Amino acid sequence: MESLRKTSTSSATGVLYKMTPSGAFTLLHTFNPDGSEGTNFAAGLVAATDGNLYGVTQNGGATNGGTLFMSSRTGSAFNVVHNFDCSTDGCNNWVPLAQRTDGTLYGVSMQGGTFNNGTIYKLTSPTFLPFVLVQNFEAPSPRTIDILGTGLSGATAVDFGSIPATSFKVVSDTFMTAVVPPDAISALVTVKTPTATLSTLKKLVVPPTVTGFTPTSGSVGTVVTISGTSFTGATKVTFGGVKATTFTVNSPIQITATVPTGAVTGAIAVTTPSGTGSKKTFTVD
Repeated sequence: MESLRKTSTSSATGVLYKMTPSGAFTLLHTFNPDGSEGTNFAAGLVAATDGNLYGVTQNGGATNGGTLFMSSRTGSAFNVVHNFDCSTDGCNNWVPLAQRTDGTLYGVSMQGGTFNNGTIYKLTSPTFLPFVLVQNFEAPSPRTIDILGTGLSGATAVDFGSIPATSFKVVSDTFMTAVVPPDAISALVTVKTPTATLSTLKKLVVPPTVTGFTPTSGSVGTVVTISGTSFTGATKVTFGGVKATTFTVNSPIQITATVPTGAVTGAIAVTTPSGTGSKKTFTVD
């Protein structure tokens, strides 16, 4: 995933740029030096559900109260969405915008407004699509995850990628829970409601688990059946830290692996692109 940042200088100019984890730098936009697009960038960017980036400035714009601007991820499109007026809708914006699950963007100004104590404002657009938010970065099966959203009442399904949840429960119109199924892999979580299909903006990481194996002991060359969850795409199986040279993913919940030469008594571990799960102890005869 690319890391999106913004910066400014002490003059009426600044730039938007992006940098990949490998260090590749790309300049997206250079702000007009006359300050018409905004100056003094203190807040971060938000990646909205329309695919564009949004940010605010403390100063600049039509009345020098700052601006709310939009940029495409490539920088090919840029425009000032709103010019802040300190006397009416606030100014001195240094808090990043936040997007609610109904798609609305919200922000806070630190000054201006009726009493010059700041304002709370929002930006709506038909292009701001609603989404759901999972309050877990990582969740192996059978963990229960918390899901925030809008219009969740009457939800008919929760899917982890294409895999249905083991079970789910709608608590309110804005909150529900779901149990990660044993065959889930890292994927977007999708909730189907009577009126819409809502998805997370980021994948939920689903690491594998090892719940058991048989036999529990054996010599080099013994074929061991490993039970667990989320084995799809497994890249490595180890016995006491020694990599098995032969293993087969029979299903998302079962692997057969051969005890390798050099294996030592210890845990059996399974590694997938989403992490590693292990269980003690396999005894090497």
